[in-house]
Amino acid sequence: MISFARKPDWPIRTTKEINNVCREVDKKPHLEELIKVGELLTKQKERLGNTKWAQWVQEALPFSRPTAQRYMLLYRAFVMGQKAGQGF
Repeated sequence: MISFARKPDWPIRTTKEINNVCREVDKKPHLEELIKVGELLTKQKERLGNTKWAQWVQEALPFSRPTAQRYMLLYRAFVMGQKAGQGF
């Protein structure tokens, strides 16, 4: 099995940051943390591209790709709400 965290081009900081936020969410989920995970995932996908991102999620994170996509949808809804002046 490939360990993406060891490759120099895999953002180790992002992986650790997402895992740390997820640990906090497991304790007591807060909307802000869920949105933060979505933001990090969105930025990571922009950096890696779809195929590498999907592999990275599978190997490095404690949740599935569909769950990652739901976090990203939440983040996008939040951003769109802010742009429209609505927020959450």
